[in-house]
Amino acid sequence: MFAILLLLVGAAGHTVLTILTSPTIEERAHEEAVRRAALIGHALVHGNAVDAAALGQDAARNDRVDVVRVDGTDRRRSPGVRLLLRVHVEMSQPGMAGLTRTKLSVCFRQTIDEERGDFSRLEVPCPPPADPTPTPTPVPR
Repeated sequence: MFAILLLLVGAAGHTVLTILTSPTIEERAHEEAVRRAALIGHALVHGNAVDAAALGQDAARNDRVDVVRVDGTDRRRSPGVRLLLRVHVEMSQPGMAGLTRTKLSVCFRQTIDEERGDFSRLEVPCPPPADPTPTPTPVPR
C-alpha cells in the first residue's frame, strides 16, 4: 500500500516538475519568431536582390512577416539597406485548463551592407501598428 502511494506521489511530482521547467508558450513563440527572422535574414543576405525595394519585396513574400520600413538604397555600398521586419507568430498547446493560445509580434532590424560586411540582425521594440481606420475630421460649422 505504501509503495503504491509513493509511486503516485512520485508520478505527480514528476508531472508538476515537468510542467514547471518546460518553456511557456510565450517563450516558445518568441523562439519561433527569432528562428523565422534568422531564416528570412539568411535568405536576404544570400539572395540576388541588390536595391532596397527588391530586398523589401523579398522579405514581404514571407508568410506572417510585415515589412515596416526600408532605409537605404543599395546593399553594395555603405550604409547598405536596413529593413525593419515585424514577425507574427500564433501558437496553441494543450494545457491543464484546456487549449492555451498566444499571438506574438516581434520586430527585428536587419542590416545588409556588403561594403562593411555588416549583416547584423537585432531585436528591437515594435513601433505601434498603423491605425487602419482614419480619424474623422470634424466638419466646421
